[in-house]
Amino acid sequence: MIYGKLPIVLLSTLATQADGTTDCNIAHFILENPQRASRMTIVELARSCHASVSSVSRFCREIGLCDFAELRELIRHADWRFDAGVQSDQAQERLHSTLHVLHESLEALENSVDMEQIGVLCRKIDAYERVAVFGLLKAGTAAQCLQADLLLLGKVAVCKLPFAKQIEYMEQAAERDLILIFSYSGIYFDYLHRRIPRGLRRAHVVFITGAKEIQACGCVDQVISFASDLSQAPHPFQMQAIASLIAREYAWQRAQKAPS
Repeated sequence: MIYGKLPIVLLSTLATQADGTTDCNIAHFILENPQRASRMTIVELARSCHASVSSVSRFCREIGLCDFAELRELIRHADWRFDAGVQSDQAQERLHSTLHVLHESLEALENSVDMEQIGVLCRKIDAYERVAVFGLLKAGTAAQCLQADLLLLGKVAVCKLPFAKQIEYMEQAAERDLILIFSYSGIYFDYLHRRIPRGLRRAHVVFITGAKEIQACGCVDQVISFASDLSQAPHPFQMQAIASLIAREYAWQRAQKAPS
């Protein structure tokens, strides 16, 4: 797995919550003290974060967990590794290596993405009454970029950054909703496996991922996948490229429909 579940959710909390809030304090403490937090009871964690036990329990539920026991288990097995790439003494070699990886990842995307599927998605974006675009952290930035591009093209889309708000939106989704989910390594639903939001089964859900093994099933109606080695360096670039591709294809389709 490219990133563990816990770092993504905790960093997402820090990015979307105001400084000083209880949730932000809990996330910050765990990120700074993972080994210490992994040995704490819920009472000890609450005391260290100047929060109540009920606030810690609510925090666990809001990030998609059942309880504190699951949170502590995730802390113990969290993956905090960073792939630094080639560690040459020569700066130019490090530059070349990094850009080579990015170039290869975009070539892999170009040679693997199905433009017919992109076209189908763009027609859905045009047809659906409500469109929402979700993702976490780096995938979330791709979702934001697509939201901004669609706005310039006359289509208003919803984009929620806090994970809890994404769940809330999906709980209320209906048949008129189109929901796009960006998930580089395909693990987005790992955060939801214990409580799939009811609205996901009513809405039309499109999953966009570099995990080729993901198939449409259950609450996912369409999967748009692309070739990726799922390493850290290409992550934001492949996702941003897909978002840009969708927006440009949507613009092309609108231009074809416009009266001459």
